[in-house]
Amino acid sequence: MSTALRKPWPEVAIGECCTIRPNKREVKKTLTDDAEVGFVPMADLGIRCQSIAVQQSKPLSEVYGGYTYFADDDVVLAKVTPCFQNGKLGIARDLPNGVGFGSSEFFVLRCGETITPEWLLYFLSQDEFIRGGVQRMGGAAGLQRVPTDYLAESMIPLPPLAEQKRIVAVLDEAFAAIDAAEAGVRQKTAELDVLVQARTRHLLISSKTGETVELGEVLRLRRGFDITKKHQRPGVVPIVSSGGASSTHDEAMAEGPGVVVGRKGSIGTVHYVTTDFWPHDTTLFVEDFLGNHPRYAFHLLRSLDLKSLDTGAANPSLNRNLVHPLPVAAIAPAEQELLASEIDLIQTTTDDLLDLCARKLAALDELRRSLLHRAFTGRLTAGGDTP
Repeated sequence: MSTALRKPWPEVAIGECCTIRPNKREVKKTLTDDAEVGFVPMADLGIRCQSIAVQQSKPLSEVYGGYTYFADDDVVLAKVTPCFQNGKLGIARDLPNGVGFGSSEFFVLRCGETITPEWLLYFLSQDEFIRGGVQRMGGAAGLQRVPTDYLAESMIPLPPLAEQKRIVAVLDEAFAAIDAAEAGVRQKTAELDVLVQARTRHLLISSKTGETVELGEVLRLRRGFDITKKHQRPGVVPIVSSGGASSTHDEAMAEGPGVVVGRKGSIGTVHYVTTDFWPHDTTLFVEDFLGNHPRYAFHLLRSLDLKSLDTGAANPSLNRNLVHPLPVAAIAPAEQELLASEIDLIQTTTDDLLDLCARKLAALDELRRSLLHRAFTGRLTAGGDTP
């Protein structure tokens, strides 16, 4: 089928078909200072929301001076990084007294007679619009903003209102199905993670004797080593930090295979290292396996809730003296290799399923992008190539 527009749509600058930042003085004509109005901080603005969830209200006098004004059916768009890139925007609806105020980092757009709020919201959700805004951002690093000129000058296709509403209905139905599919995949991902952890714990505690010992009788942990400037030389030995291998070193401080646990940063994260390595100061590492199988030790540490043992509110860390006393099943070294192999097989199967889930999520995200592109290039018109 042809992908050309069935009928050319005019393109109009957003600043011509919408009012950007309506004047809040209009509120004073209908509301008193003690009237309740909606209040929406940045944290409460969701991603591509057909209706903004208004969770707070305040007297008009408290918000009039320092916050951004909007009203029912206005489109609210975050203009600051990273909220803009994340697609934080929505349509204001069911506000107390029809009025709301929110973050000073909001753009507010009021649609004119030729455009619907839903059509505008979907346009602002497009990757092309977001990428263009990112390229125009200015300000200090970490707190950059999209200039108003970019928003006002962006050209939006304007089919007749009836066509806008028809295409929006198609997008609403398709996106609801995509959202449901994504939620299902994410739920399955979470279930798989819980399942493999539960199965691992079951195998590890199902010893024939039923005996338990302290972890320190099975493994001896030690804090990793600091990397000083004189040690920062290139090499082939991986430096394993709490987040995993981060760089290389010319000297090994631990023999492989080894097991490393995040002490700071990614606390409780467990890594298996096949080669000789340098354990970073942000880690604990198994200094002595005490005759136990390294791969079994890896799974044993992963099965424990080590994150809950962190200490220090301001600068949390994991202390080996809290790890060593943990009770674990006493499993004979002769059984450990078979047990580790069984858990590895479960993990491999689970990883394959998780990879499939990730690919499904990527495909759903691409479908969403494709539908938006088709909508604003005229490919969801009546009688056209509608999915």
